[in-house]
Amino acid sequence: MNARNAERLADGLFRVGCRLKTLVPRRVRRNLDQRLFYAIFNLTRVTNDDYGQEPVRTKRTKRDRG
Repeated sequence: MNARNAERLADGLFRVGCRLKTLVPRRVRRNLDQRLFYAIFNLTRVTNDDYGQEPVRTKRTKRDRG
């Protein structure tokens, strides 16, 4: 797919999304938006909480040493 076709596809999907948006009630849209934001926030928060901690030390076995 070349850039021109990709641009047409993206434009078409955007227009369809805008039209479908008017069919979904405002309350449902707001709740979906809040749930999506909450999920992304929690995903990034969990991965960012690990900064600055000591790495977990494990006991090496003979097999690990090669």
